[in-house]
Amino acid sequence: MIGPKGSGKPDLIVEPTSRVNWQVFDAISTGAGYNWPRFLAYEGNDVSIFDWLKTRETERLTFRPCADLTIDMSDARLDTLEIEPRGYGLRLTLPIGLRRLAIKGDPSVIDWAHTPDFDNIQVKISASTDFDLTSLHGLKWRENIRYLGITRAVVGDEGFDCASLTQCKILQFLRLYGGMRNLEALSQLPLQGLELRFVPDLSSLPNVSGWPLQNLVAWNVDEARGNQLVTELKSTGNEVRISQLRSKAWFVAEHGLPFAAWPKKNEKPASKAFKSAAKHLSKANAPVEAKAVIKAFADAINALDGIETSEREDAAEAVRLLAETRPDLISAEQAQSQFDVVRRF
Repeated sequence: MIGPKGSGKPDLIVEPTSRVNWQVFDAISTGAGYNWPRFLAYEGNDVSIFDWLKTRETERLTFRPCADLTIDMSDARLDTLEIEPRGYGLRLTLPIGLRRLAIKGDPSVIDWAHTPDFDNIQVKISASTDFDLTSLHGLKWRENIRYLGITRAVVGDEGFDCASLTQCKILQFLRLYGGMRNLEALSQLPLQGLELRFVPDLSSLPNVSGWPLQNLVAWNVDEARGNQLVTELKSTGNEVRISQLRSKAWFVAEHGLPFAAWPKKNEKPASKAFKSAAKHLSKANAPVEAKAVIKAFADAINALDGIETSEREDAAEAVRLLAETRPDLISAEQAQSQFDVVRRF
């Protein structure tokens, strides 16, 4: 990693406006004779890196700009480009031979000086700390994409709106990771390949047996709909791989922990209490048992020192997530009411 102090853990500290002598790497190679480093990460505004890459083949570059930039990368010998725009406007010409483009953050801040040939480029768009990926509505260039991946949080909100993909008229291969909604919209796409990973709710996914799918992968997904997919695709002759089917309680326990920003002394016991509550709630058989689980969770949080206002909100969010795993026994409102009665912070 090359970048300013404070940009993660840079191997070389360079201010964003400083010029870098990229040619210093030309004499370095691996024992097998390949260019080293094979993977580069750079945070800054020295666009001469793309001039250097015209003569140096590189597998992957992660680029984090620190200002609005216009960059011609067309002759860069680059296989994979990862961009983290962080809100800065970028006007780009992509490398001619690029195979993979990953955008972590808001893709709408990127404009093209020349429309890319997306026929042979796999595009992946991910949420970031400053951008919650909930849809691609309004993204002008989405209709040109043939290979697309969407990655976002597994639980915590309403999920990515798959209806925003209906303008991707030539989309053939789609990878979805995380919380999704309006999956029925995918029936309007000419999909040949579909991958679903860590998708906790597939209830809006319609019967796919009549789709033009040639292969489907579902891994760590909603167990109820996952089992139905096995039945729907059993006799189609398509390549189907469906495994690690999970309950809603599992997703909440493994991916719904809202305590990451808490001090360590409180984060670990809070997470432990949450997982224990999710486990016991999954085994509850009556509303009174569900209320007892919420009470026990509140008691565990009460035992922690120095709970601040923001942490109280996180604990309330945890209660909502717990309630969502057993709506047959307790509503979010009932769980919150029980939590409010017991909590002392």
